[in-house]
Amino acid sequence: MTRVHVTLSAAAVIAATIAGPAAHAQLPPPAPPVLYSQAPIPGSYTPVGPPIHSSAVHSRWYLPGYGGYGGYGYGGYGYDPYAGSAFEMPVVVPPLVGAGGGPAQATLRPLNDTAQLTIDFPAAATIKVNGSAVAGERATWVLNSTPRTTGELVKFAVRAEWTEDGRRVEWERSVEVSAGDRSHSTISFGTPVKTEKTEKKAEKTEKTDKIEKTEP
Repeated sequence: MTRVHVTLSAAAVIAATIAGPAAHAQLPPPAPPVLYSQAPIPGSYTPVGPPIHSSAVHSRWYLPGYGGYGGYGYGGYGYDPYAGSAFEMPVVVPPLVGAGGGPAQATLRPLNDTAQLTIDFPAAATIKVNGSAVAGERATWVLNSTPRTTGELVKFAVRAEWTEDGRRVEWERSVEVSAGDRSHSTISFGTPVKTEKTEKKAEKTEKTDKIEKTEP
């Protein structure tokens, strides 16, 4: 009878070879992840159901309602072991008005009205409005302000000149019109325009009157 000497290492190899597939078959398959969704009760979660088995693929998409970005895709289900609670849509809150959180209410009033002043002169006239000359010469002028808040007072400082009976006359006036209103004025006459010649003549006449008054 022949004796066979078997070492411990050889015995281990033979045992592994004999066990072969049976040994690997005893290992349980990895459990698929369980997907949870937010339940009606705050702070609790309920399982949605077993996902479809597929190889795990790392992805960078976002699935609303299941928390977080990234994670792994399992047959169309999103799973992230580090995800928190369900995603909450941000709410845009308008700034406070008149309480330090935004501009005061007066600055938010719409500038959707204008003040209008119409002036009829006896003849075609040139005008200046608030110190600025307006191009053109006409008998009827329609003046509009820039957009203002309804009810705001707008000042029109108007100076006009035209020819009347062969001489230049002028008219000057400041008119206030509320934004949203319309004002119409008709001018019948003006006063003679003072020139250097007329001013010197007036000064000479005034001096003559003073001399005549001082004579005994």
